[in-house]
This record gives sequence, C-alpha cells and structure tokens, in this order.
Amino acid sequence: MKIALLTNSFLPHIGGAEYVIHQLARVWGLAGHEVTVITVAPGAEPEQGIPYSVKTFKLLRGSSRLGYHRFPFLQSAVKTVSGLLKEYKPDFISAHFGYPVGLWLSRCSPIPRFIITCHGDEVNPEGKPRGKYHIDGVLAEAWNRAHGVIAISTHVLRLMEGMGVHPDKIHLIPNGIDRGRFRRPVEFDLRGRFGIPKDAPVVLSVGGERQAKAFDKGIEAISLLMKDIPDAHYILLGKGNERWVPLVKRLNIERNVTISSLYGYELIGAYQQSDLFLSSSVYEGCPLVVLEAMASGLPVVVTNVSGSQDMIETGRNGIVVEPNRTDEMAKALISLLRDRSLQKRYGLENVERSEYYDWSNIGRMYLELA
Repeated sequence: MKIALLTNSFLPHIGGAEYVIHQLARVWGLAGHEVTVITVAPGAEPEQGIPYSVKTFKLLRGSSRLGYHRFPFLQSAVKTVSGLLKEYKPDFISAHFGYPVGLWLSRCSPIPRFIITCHGDEVNPEGKPRGKYHIDGVLAEAWNRAHGVIAISTHVLRLMEGMGVHPDKIHLIPNGIDRGRFRRPVEFDLRGRFGIPKDAPVVLSVGGERQAKAFDKGIEAISLLMKDIPDAHYILLGKGNERWVPLVKRLNIERNVTISSLYGYELIGAYQQSDLFLSSSVYEGCPLVVLEAMASGLPVVVTNVSGSQDMIETGRNGIVVEPNRTDEMAKALISLLRDRSLQKRYGLENVERSEYYDWSNIGRMYLELA
C-alpha cells in the first residue's frame, strides 16, 4: 500500500505528536508499505535505515500567526496540498492535527479518502484554535468530511462529539509505545550519575516544560512526601525544567531533587531504575511518558486527565488523583513507596497492559480504517 502521512509539524521539532507520526511511518514501512511523510518545511530527513521518506512543502508566511483558516492562507495551502497528493497518488492518507491539516484536506477537490488524528490541542476548549478563533462549526464540518477521525482518548472523543463531529466518524485509537525498546535492559547507573544513595527510593517525572505539565505541583507534592520519607529522591527530566530550581530551593529540598535531561538509552535506564512514576499534569491528550513508564514496569501516580484516565486504574496498576491536589499526590506516593509488594504488582500489570499499546498493534488499528 502507498501511504502518505500529512502533517504541518514533524521532526526535528520534538513533541508527542511528532513522535507518533514517526512511529506510525516506521511501523508501516517495516511492514512493507511505501510510506512518505509530507510535512511543512523544514522537515528532517529520516536517519539511515528508517523505512520511510520525507517530502516538504512551504506555507505562506504568517499562516501560523494570523490563522491557518483565514484568507489567503487556507486557499494557498489547499492548492499546494492538492498538488502534492495528485503527484504522489497515495492509497491511504493518515493526516495529523485536525487544525490545520484536517481543514486543508476537507477543502481539496476531489476530496481524498483520509483519516485525521486529533492530538489534543485542536479540541482543547481553552487552546488554539477553539479558544482563540471560536471555529467549532468550521472544524466539525471539516472533520465530518473525513473517512474517519481518530480520538486518542475517551476525553478527546467526548470533546469531539460536543463540537458536532458525528459519533460514527470517531474511532478511539490511543498513542503507542515501542514496547521492546523499553523492555530491553540498558547499561546505565541512574543513582551513580546523580549521586543518589543506592537504597534511596526514586520518583521520576519526564517531560519538557509546559504549563499543562504542572511540574510545580509535582515538586510541591514531593516536599510533602519528604516529611514522611526523608530519604526519597525526585528526578525531573526534560528540557526547560531548570525554571523550577528556585521553587526547589524555596521548599528547602535541593538535596532530594535532581532536575536534568537524559536522552536515548540513558532515559530508558532512568525509567527502568526508578521506583515510581509521577505525572502531575492538568491537561494532556494521551501522554507518551505514562506509556513509557508502563512499558518499563513502573507503578504510576497520575492526575485525572485525558489519556491517563484510560491507561491507569486506581487499585489495578497505579493511583489516579485530582489535578492540582498536591496532598493527594503525596499521599499516593507515600502509600506506594511503603508497600513494595504493591509496587511490584502494579508494575507487572503495567508491563502486561503495555502490550496493547505496542506500535505494531496501534498501526494495525489505523490500517483497518484504510
């Protein structure tokens, strides 16, 4: 099959959605399909051995700043995308980002057969485009012209229905995980790297700094945790999180908190050698970091937000608490750190559940809509 993945954002920009697009292209290419990612320039050329190609195009300057849906930006993008698709002639189009890509494709003539994946921000009532442009009707009309619309969580699905997307158009397919990559042991000494005592319990959070991640609430929860388990250590990994160093100092927990960045096998090692994973987010779509923690065999504490709600069940494979409730986060962390048998049981359950989310399975679910 000849597959096109159409997106307005791709590598080298690093984000959850861009990683999802890369993984879908990779798994389909490995399955023998001819796969091309068509993206707004600049796009990254795939690394040697990656089984897909990349084709880039340009948008009019000001499209993002002034609004993709406005004249002349929409008309120009539709003309460009139409030409690229006529040239490539894909059998299946996997489009990513309901705004603007879903809008572009809905205006192409003839309308191609496509599915559109909404990665979360497009349906956020407080974000762009909904909160800024107030174009729910325009988006719903565009997405209803797709062959199918992918919701990455049940929360996203409900938001789509509230916008006016036909329920029979919506398919629930979560994000995935390269499960084998996180299951293979790596040679990395997490405690040695950061000077953490060998027997100190480690709580891990991962993610680049964004307001939605609410890492400040996680740090405040850790300060409450220290009152009961003073030898516990918190590691926060991700770009831009240095901004929380003053908060750590103000709470007087510098000795128990490490803020840094790790990549590749070292990041995998951090997951594998931690004791618990904490996600303190106030908003998500379908958080990849929770999937990575699950595949690594970690018990998790998450907030009751989109995606995490689907993956974690209190009493089965972790604990779900309400966003911004630092007291609840601390209580959940303490209860798990004090119960090794419960940690092990939740961790084993997460390993088993992560099999469902492997990219080979998620990619197959997409192709069933082709």
